[in-house]
Amino acid sequence: MKGFIEALFLDLDGFSGVRYTTVVTIYFFTAMSIAVIRTGGKQFVVKPGLKIKVEKLNVADGATVTFDTLLVADEKGTGFDLGTPMTKSKIEGIVKETKKGKKIMVVKYKAKTRYKKNTGHRQFASTVEVAKF
Repeated sequence: MKGFIEALFLDLDGFSGVRYTTVVTIYFFTAMSIAVIRTGGKQFVVKPGLKIKVEKLNVADGATVTFDTLLVADEKGTGFDLGTPMTKSKIEGIVKETKKGKKIMVVKYKAKTRYKKNTGHRQFASTVEVAKF
C-alpha cells in the first residue's frame, strides 16, 4: 500500500524580496520489507521495484528468475527472518537486459626488456528488476 503527501513550501529571498514556491511530493510505503539475496557470488540488499546489476544470467531478456534469500526484514528492523543459510522465501525478478559493461584496460609491462602489452576486457552484466517477495 502506498500513498503520497504534497507539501507547498514558500521561501522568501532576503535580498530581492522574490518569493519562490516549491511543491514537494513525498511518497511513503507501509509494511515495506527488504531482503538480502545471493547471486553471482555477491549479496545484494533489495526492495520490490528496485533495479540491480548482477553478473550475467543465462536466461533471455524478459524472463523471470528466482533468487535465494539470506534475510528478510521490515524497513524498521523490528521483525526479521534470518536463514541458516537460506530462508524458505524466494525473491522473483524480471531480467530487463543483458549487455556488456565498460571496457577495462589491462596492461602487462616488464621493465628493461621493452615489453608492453595492452588488452581490454568487457564483462557481461544483467539488469534485474525485483518483482515480488
